[in-house]
Amino acid sequence: MKILIFLIIIFLNITSLHGDRTIGNGTIIVLHGTGSSGKTSISKILHQRLSNSICISVDDFLWPALIQNGINRNLIQKSMPKQEQQRTVLDNLEQLSADLVWFEIFKNLYQQTKLLTEKYSYVILDTVFGTLNQTDFNCFCNETENCSVFSVLVYCSPLHIAEHVIKRNSTKKLSENRDIFSHVRHFAKIYKPTPTTDEAIDTISKQELEKALHIVFNYLIQSGEKKSKAKEKIKKLQDRYFDKFFKKNNQKVQLQANFPFDIMVNTAKLSSEQCTQLILDKLPTHH
Repeated sequence: MKILIFLIIIFLNITSLHGDRTIGNGTIIVLHGTGSSGKTSISKILHQRLSNSICISVDDFLWPALIQNGINRNLIQKSMPKQEQQRTVLDNLEQLSADLVWFEIFKNLYQQTKLLTEKYSYVILDTVFGTLNQTDFNCFCNETENCSVFSVLVYCSPLHIAEHVIKRNSTKKLSENRDIFSHVRHFAKIYKPTPTTDEAIDTISKQELEKALHIVFNYLIQSGEKKSKAKEKIKKLQDRYFDKFFKKNNQKVQLQANFPFDIMVNTAKLSSEQCTQLILDKLPTHH
């Protein structure tokens, strides 16, 4: 009987929450949520705390694709300095991202992530789900099949997303700049209302949302957006949020995530260091 119990314990320690772990392969720690929710900061600390680990991000694949698209459209020259290429991308982001083959970007990212598990004990993946609705999440599941996966939802409210983007864009590193509108819009793609308190990860109010939209509007104007276009964008965003979360004229709504996770961290309430410690405490293979 003791031998049986011992074997069961060993089995549980090498089994992933999302599939059997192949002996000798590393664990994928996937950090997902909206852009500018704090994933990058957490991934850097995890990398420092976990031996034989490596970070990989959707940005590693997205930036080269955007620059290549700019070259194809004759907006960017190969001879341009890297910073000038990045500035051109940011100035033409809506145009350059519109016809990207997003599925191929995600597929390449997740294939590379799986390959890295053969060399590293921990592969820390910084990504987003919901860009292609369910398709990009399904792609992740298919490409990382039979890998040990620990899924972390990095949650951040719309108000704090807007604040994070503004803070992030104040740095001189152009590759760290983000589009405030698309990041706040993405929130409505990956969260939905729930009547069940047990499933709720947070509660947002209409007042908080309106404040977030006001911040986004002001930032768009300050960034050179025409007032009429900024108003049009905010109206579409407001309609999307109100239709999804507040169509019953309720003032507050409980939220649940559209995609599964093993642990959720709220970066509006906890520091990056505190979030990282929570993840390490729950990480099955971490000792």
